[in-house]
Amino acid sequence: MSYKVSILKSKEAWDASFSRLPKESQDIYMMYDYYQIDNNHTECFFVESDQNIFYYPYVKEKVNTLGYELDDIYYDIQGAYGYNGALTNCDDIFFFKDMP
Repeated sequence: MSYKVSILKSKEAWDASFSRLPKESQDIYMMYDYYQIDNNHTECFFVESDQNIFYYPYVKEKVNTLGYELDDIYYDIQGAYGYNGALTNCDDIFFFKDMP
């Protein structure tokens, strides 16, 4: 099974990927526009293999600004406003087990 892994940053890429999910899984809280309400540091981790899709949007923030003495730049990811999680269009255990 070959995988295509993408970090989506543009509205066009998010919308195109989101539209490929089953209609019953498409939730406003997982859309690009919702994530942009109060934050511009958003990305979406997107994996596809054959017809299987894994879609995980998140807000990415530097933790270095929290006052820690760190030797490099580090980030934290979280869902927007407490709504978090991944969306998928399949239940194929091998897709998830072998996912990069």
